[in-house]
Amino acid sequence: LVLQHCPRCDRLQHYPRSWCTRCLGDRLDHVDAAGTGVVYSCTVVRRHPAPAFAARVPYVLAIVELDEGVRLFANVVDCDPESVTIGTRVRVAFEDADGGQPVPVFTPFGDGG
Repeated sequence: LVLQHCPRCDRLQHYPRSWCTRCLGDRLDHVDAAGTGVVYSCTVVRRHPAPAFAARVPYVLAIVELDEGVRLFANVVDCDPESVTIGTRVRVAFEDADGGQPVPVFTPFGDGG
């Protein structure tokens, strides 16, 4: 998992953009994230929004706050959906989406927060 980094003001951001959202610098690079964080907010999806998701319900959609401070939307997988709560410690993993593109998902680990 990589995050966009602005060397001018040392800000990390996600999703990637053409400029820094703090200082508007346009010479951005990327840094490796630790891949760990906590669930900032979450919900359990029980009704699929489209037929392609029918086999996945119920699933957890979460805002994960990485240890670096950046937040992103992702699914929390490989657990009982009811066990995921705010503060649950999670670690990044990757699943292949349709077309084989890897997408980040998170799995619980540790003491849960």
